[in-house]
Amino acid sequence: MKPETSLVSSSKEPPGLLAINLRYFALRVVLFGAVLTAVLLLGVNGWLAFFAALVVSGIMSFPLALRQRRAAQRAFEIRRGQR
Repeated sequence: MKPETSLVSSSKEPPGLLAINLRYFALRVVLFGAVLTAVLLLGVNGWLAFFAALVVSGIMSFPLALRQRRAAQRAFEIRRGQR
């Protein structure tokens, strides 16, 4: 007996806009959490730690999340071009 193969697509489709945006968001959240942890371990507390982590992780995400940001832009342009 042969297993059903029609349910599985043989061609690899590019990830959708939502999947790309979720990866980008997840990367930025993980980066923020790591920076916040480092700032808290350095002894900065309260709102100052939160805002310091926000600024530092925002600056760090420009080069570190460049590939995900470009993929999201390409997916958006492709989707926009199809309409």
